[in-house]
Amino acid sequence: MEQLEFVDAIFNSAQSAGLNVWINRNGDRQVDFGNKSLTDDYVRRLYQDIRRKKNTYTQDDFKQLVAGRPCAVAPFFRIAQSAGLCSEGLEGSGKIYRFSI
Repeated sequence: MEQLEFVDAIFNSAQSAGLNVWINRNGDRQVDFGNKSLTDDYVRRLYQDIRRKKNTYTQDDFKQLVAGRPCAVAPFFRIAQSAGLCSEGLEGSGKIYRFSI
């Protein structure tokens, strides 16, 4: 899966889940998770980081990459799962997400 397909899948899944998706004042697509939002730029960076980490990703990986957006962590992974992009598992003492992109 290419980067743009991944970004589109995330935003389409968010919209299907009833989340607010819009174009912000900077012209970037954005999904609102209540008290935090993710722009398409963040989602592109997440895609690149997920690929770099061989499609296995954790919530801590997300938090390090997208600092200041801890409220977006769980919703992002729920959206990715509902889009069929990843599955959740356990490794050691925490959750991991295996992406098929």
